[in-house]
Amino acid sequence: MFCSRCGNSVADGSAFCASCGAFLAPYAGSSPAYAPKASKKSNSAKYLVIAVVLIMAVAVVAVSFSFSYLSEDEERIYTQDLGGGDQLFLSGAFYPDSGVLAVEMRDSEIAFVLDPAKASEYTFYEWRLFDLDHSVYNNAYGAKYTGMDPIRKAEPALHYYTNNSDGTKSAPGAGWFIVAVKCYSGSDQYNVVDTFEGKVKYSTGVERSYSWTYEGKDYSLDVSFRYQDFDNARNKNKDGRWPSPSEYSQFIEYYDLVVVDIAEKLSALYGPHSDSDPGFANFVLAFDQICFAYPPYSSSVGPDKFLFGTEEYFQYPIETIYNGAGDCEDTAILAAAIYAAAGYESAILILPGHAMAAVVVDADYMPSTGMAYEVLKGEKDGLTYVAGETTVEAFLDLGLSPRNAHDGHPYSYYLREGNDDNGAYTFYPPEAMT
Repeated sequence: MFCSRCGNSVADGSAFCASCGAFLAPYAGSSPAYAPKASKKSNSAKYLVIAVVLIMAVAVVAVSFSFSYLSEDEERIYTQDLGGGDQLFLSGAFYPDSGVLAVEMRDSEIAFVLDPAKASEYTFYEWRLFDLDHSVYNNAYGAKYTGMDPIRKAEPALHYYTNNSDGTKSAPGAGWFIVAVKCYSGSDQYNVVDTFEGKVKYSTGVERSYSWTYEGKDYSLDVSFRYQDFDNARNKNKDGRWPSPSEYSQFIEYYDLVVVDIAEKLSALYGPHSDSDPGFANFVLAFDQICFAYPPYSSSVGPDKFLFGTEEYFQYPIETIYNGAGDCEDTAILAAAIYAAAGYESAILILPGHAMAAVVVDADYMPSTGMAYEVLKGEKDGLTYVAGETTVEAFLDLGLSPRNAHDGHPYSYYLREGNDDNGAYTFYPPEAMT
């Protein structure tokens, strides 16, 4: 094959032209990430492919790196204001006093650059980048894979951007990036002189757009929030993301500003309603069901392991909003939070191997059912909650649950039985805002 830019011959399967550095094809080690428009419908945004582009690349090699992953309390962090509320948080070799690595923010890419004076001491470089916010599980690595194979090049800079579906490129946006570079001297590929590593957090605005159809009418909704708000939630309660029943309620953060914004915008789209109107409750449920994906999974890799590299992980609502996806408890928590922000009494319902949203609506509400479904409802603290399934890919009425839901039993069976080894199968309402 030949390079379309310079016309020189390149090896089949090459990602870059060794002569001019032109990008030839999507890099084989890049990973898909959830698009900002989180939806399971065909008209929603799909997975994006994050591509690392290295200008003047000489070769792509698979050589292992060792990352230190220093925690924030073990390293100095420098905050750089970029204007408009955007900030960079720099540590390790990116800390300005180190005089080693720098970050250049550009319209179409982020460039990680080795200091020219430092770069003059070496002959070529081997880079590796871990993008902690645009990543998926990779079976080949047996764990959550968040980076790319090392790439060797003559230029002392790493250029990182997102390939868009229309052929354009754009900067990957907010996120945490860990960058390491091995610096070589002479022609000996094993003569590593120095290795530098640092972390960069780019905090800027995050936008999410949703579109869905409910009762034959199309709707759309846009929200925006700060990346820092998501990152703050992600760093909370790190050791309690597989909580005990007594801790379930703390995840329903209905007072989070982005949740409140979504609740208000859904209310405006739907029109006037009471705080127990089943019509609006179904409208919210449809939004949650259609606009948030269930993560990929397999017999060996569960949805939480795919997204987070761990067997179980409860997300706060803003995390599910940011990621555009979550398993049963995540989307149930999100729906319960939106209900509560809209003034409803709500909860998450914990069942064997499953979780559902739950909300209190008018007592005379009754969905239409078929032989395959039961109407799932129950009482807790004097309130009658109606369950809502959030993991389906199309709208399913509030209250409907499969009659053969778990081990040949409907879920109502477990509500009556009440307990398992870990606690009660029951409704967990949100904690009061303190």
